[in-house]
Amino acid sequence: DGLHHYDFVLEDTFFDAFTREDFEHSHIQTKVDMQKDDSMLVFHIRFEGQVTMSCDRCLQSYNQGLQGNKHLVVRLDGDTEANPSEDEDLLVLGPNEIAFDLAPYLNDLMQVTLPWKRNCSQDLSGEKQCDPEMLQRIEQYQPKTEEKEPDNDPRWDALKKLKHNL
Repeated sequence: DGLHHYDFVLEDTFFDAFTREDFEHSHIQTKVDMQKDDSMLVFHIRFEGQVTMSCDRCLQSYNQGLQGNKHLVVRLDGDTEANPSEDEDLLVLGPNEIAFDLAPYLNDLMQVTLPWKRNCSQDLSGEKQCDPEMLQRIEQYQPKTEEKEPDNDPRWDALKKLKHNL
């Protein structure tokens, strides 16, 4: 019982145990404070670091910063059948469970922290921009813009007049 402090560095070896498709390399400093008593564990998780990702536009690698904090409460004396938890920050362990593995929770936390849109302009150095050669190739394969038809089609104008005359 009491307050316990843990420091982790989440690197490639940690994420290799999970399915990882969104980033290549990682270095994330993680600090976990756990308050334990007879009926629950309360975790306060703080993390800061970076992962190497591919830009969605030019496929060039860049360093994406990650940081955040999260609370997690694990009830130790709960009946998981009678008391299902819909709260993602509250987990209930059954009476026969004697251990809690924080690793899957940390992995999920890092995965949801990743940005939806990945762009070189988010690089930590602030200087990286999309690869100009790749942008030229993308432009080369873009469909050619066709001339737009006039906004007023005379056939529809005649029908609109009928609508207003009713």
